[in-house]
Amino acid sequence: MNQEIFSLRHDAAELLPLLYEGQMLRHGEPWVALPREVVSGAKGIEAVVFEVMRREVMVRPSRFKICWKAIRPESLTLTLSPCLVILFYGFSRGWEVSWGIGGLALLGALFFQISVNLFNDVEDHLRLIDLLGSQGGSRVIQNGWLNARQVKLLASIALVLGVLFGLPAVLNSPQILLWIGGAGVLGVLAYSNRPLGIKYRVMGVFALFFLGGPLLALGIGEAAFARLDWGVLSLGCFFGWVSMVVNHAGGFQDIEADQARKRETLASKFGFNFSRHFFPLFYALAFGSVILAIGWGVLPQLLGAALIGSLPWILSFIMKIYKASGFISCAGGLRSWGCSVLT
Repeated sequence: MNQEIFSLRHDAAELLPLLYEGQMLRHGEPWVALPREVVSGAKGIEAVVFEVMRREVMVRPSRFKICWKAIRPESLTLTLSPCLVILFYGFSRGWEVSWGIGGLALLGALFFQISVNLFNDVEDHLRLIDLLGSQGGSRVIQNGWLNARQVKLLASIALVLGVLFGLPAVLNSPQILLWIGGAGVLGVLAYSNRPLGIKYRVMGVFALFFLGGPLLALGIGEAAFARLDWGVLSLGCFFGWVSMVVNHAGGFQDIEADQARKRETLASKFGFNFSRHFFPLFYALAFGSVILAIGWGVLPQLLGAALIGSLPWILSFIMKIYKASGFISCAGGLRSWGCSVLT
């Protein structure tokens, strides 16, 4: 027998260590243990069903492929796109760029997001949100390629690298970037990690507006050009609202699981029909900030036209959301949607 099913009560003392280590003794040898499903009752989760198997029967890709999968490179457009747009904006203004400090700051921001992705994978696993066979996260823990403790270590390393890469910019402009960098570190630690776990709170989505928008834009603008203006801030607001769209799409996709486990997001709190309205609202606020900035003369028309050029695709996406009759009929579109609006 190479594979078995094992059940454990949710209040069992050994549950959390088992989720962290991802293995248990079976027939006198360590077997991989992957949470397969939860058994819910009137008071919430009552038991966790594990699929346990011998390690040698598992198919594992190379270490490089595992790490590449874990960092979720496709999601890094959430950080990379705002940074590139701010750099383009600075060039259009004729600002002198500091390639070394600016480039290192950009790498630091990317490592911050990688750290967020990895910490998020760990916490979603420990909270039994991402299970064997579910679609969320990078799947490296659910596939048994890495355990939660290993992924958390990688997340901590990515956070340290983010701080180190951003340090030259902070030393160059400590009055501004010390506060922005500090907020970034706090955001990484507070997003999914306990005790705050702002991701799992209704208002947590609004924290992304600042972290993925104005603070990121102001940070890269100061690091690369040592200059800031209203144009940088307006672009930051645009990307802040778009970050909220991406986050809300994830909550919208997981609405049924979130409601079943009493986890509050905008989507789970307001339900399928009402939460659809947040998509056009956030997009309207995003493009409204760009249009106003162009009207006030703080953004060049060419840059605004490039951003507004994505409107047809966005309108098509919103129409699909409103045409959907329920969660199941629109979930596939959300899974394929990802961060393509930013590419």
